[in-house]
Amino acid sequence: MALYASDESRTFESSRCVQPHHLARAMHLHCDGWCPHVVTRATVTMPTIVFVRHAQSEYNAVGRIQGQIDCPLDDVGRAQLIRGAPAVGRHHADARAVYASDLSRARDTARAIADVLDVEVIEDARVRERHLGALQGMAGGDAARLAPEARAAWRSRDIDARVPGGGETSRELDARVRAFFRSIVSEYEENDKVICVTHGGVLGWLFRRGVNGDEKKLCGMRRGVGNLAECVVRVTASDDGAWRCVYETWASGKFLEETTRVADDVAS
Repeated sequence: MALYASDESRTFESSRCVQPHHLARAMHLHCDGWCPHVVTRATVTMPTIVFVRHAQSEYNAVGRIQGQIDCPLDDVGRAQLIRGAPAVGRHHADARAVYASDLSRARDTARAIADVLDVEVIEDARVRERHLGALQGMAGGDAARLAPEARAAWRSRDIDARVPGGGETSRELDARVRAFFRSIVSEYEENDKVICVTHGGVLGWLFRRGVNGDEKKLCGMRRGVGNLAECVVRVTASDDGAWRCVYETWASGKFLEETTRVADDVAS
């Protein structure tokens, strides 16, 4: 069973659909104010992106909110790469390229995987973590008490809610992820595969806008993505600015046993 997500800029939170993988055409459910109508689209070229969350950072270990703070991997994270990166590379030996967020915890993770494939890392700021403003550097457990407005903005379903202190809105995060998808679709062909090392917040957004609660249960998907876990999607981007994903696997922890520990998308 595959999940098909389709959103236009005016319906960021409302597009949901589940269809059997064998259908020749995908049916996309658009909801404005949760009132659905169904539209169809012809089959299109969809390269595969293997999203991998970075290995454990110093802030991950102590539960601090990172956002765009450039926090390095800790000793555990570096050990995870020694064990897990070769497995990622072997499993995806057909990947044509390795992309990474420009933050060091993602870049260093990507470099370990790229070394196995004997390719260079392509840094791309469009897949860096969401900027969380005043929450960055704060212990996750203290956010509600010390910065309730910032935490509320971060958790809000309003796509234009901005985290105080210079944070991003969900709309801004979506815009750069959408631009990344468009560049992948334009550069690669169907059946091409690339690896992209990114962050829990980015993966949380992909999950949040493409899947509803019933579909999560149906497909056995979970929100939290552990360190060095993978999320495999096939993507397309249309001329109207929409991006669409077919989710093949989500939060798979097959490269590290400890990725069964569910990661929050706050401190990634």
